[in-house]
Amino acid sequence: MHISSQQSVPPVRGGSVSAATKEPAPGVLFRMGYLHYVHGRHEKAALLLEQVIASAGSAVDLDVAHATNVLGDVYNAQCKYAKAKEQYTIAQELYARIDDDLGQANTLDGLGELYRAQSKYTDAEESFTRAKEIHASIGNDLGQANAILGLGDVYRLQRKYTEAGESYTRAEEIFALIGSDLGRAGTLKGLGDIYHTQSKYGAAKEFYMRAQEIYAREGSDLGRANTLKGLGNVYRAESMYSEAEESYTRAQELYARIGDDRARADTLRNLGRLHRQQARKMESAQFYAQARDLYSQIGRLDDAKRASDWLTAVTNRSDPPATMPLAP
Repeated sequence: MHISSQQSVPPVRGGSVSAATKEPAPGVLFRMGYLHYVHGRHEKAALLLEQVIASAGSAVDLDVAHATNVLGDVYNAQCKYAKAKEQYTIAQELYARIDDDLGQANTLDGLGELYRAQSKYTDAEESFTRAKEIHASIGNDLGQANAILGLGDVYRLQRKYTEAGESYTRAEEIFALIGSDLGRAGTLKGLGDIYHTQSKYGAAKEFYMRAQEIYAREGSDLGRANTLKGLGNVYRAESMYSEAEESYTRAQELYARIGDDRARADTLRNLGRLHRQQARKMESAQFYAQARDLYSQIGRLDDAKRASDWLTAVTNRSDPPATMPLAP
């Protein structure tokens, strides 16, 4: 889930304890599972959300739909994309049956994130656009801004920097209007990414640091990790190797703590590249090997192959073929 999409916990429905079993009611279990998810405790979140879904049987209500949707978010965060898509699809059907437009828009946001992570940019753009339209039609400014932010990320990853910048700026305006600091931080981080890609390193650092301050104030470990990784990329490009290593190391530690294995693997690969740039081949090989293994564990086989190729190049004391893509 996009960091700026972390909204307040949806309201609990029903009583706090089941009279028959003395166990928490589904609404309470959902709230607990949602909070675990927001704080990166994905395994605990999944267990509670699955319990909510199982307890409902064939019944359909808002708690079950919410639990199914957030379970999709959990699987998405774990890079279990097939499972995530299945849950989002089921959640869409449940929300449609109870005429919940907001819920349907939220599942489209989740699908947009899923497709973006898989580099399926056409599908991602379609999902975010549909989500934005629904959020706008029901007057949900926060949801609309989040969908626009998601579109900005999709445009940026396709190097459509004008469209990306316009999306980030529009999203920031809405976030500022409704007082969403986390949302604003997401747009600042996105603008930092654009400036880094355009080699405008001073501006990139400024936006990353502004986002970092907000994430730290709001207690968002994921946001802090993302901006630290961005700063590491900038410092590496500027050959400020000590600062780059410190930023990557702190980011990697945060990703490990919250269980974001893909981002952690990306950061390990960046550390491998950083050490390779300094001709520190032994350290570089260690990081490439760790990245390769972690990518393999989460099913990112193309990324694992790239990390493995760089590992081979480093250990063979030769550069890889010119056509081999650089680690991001």
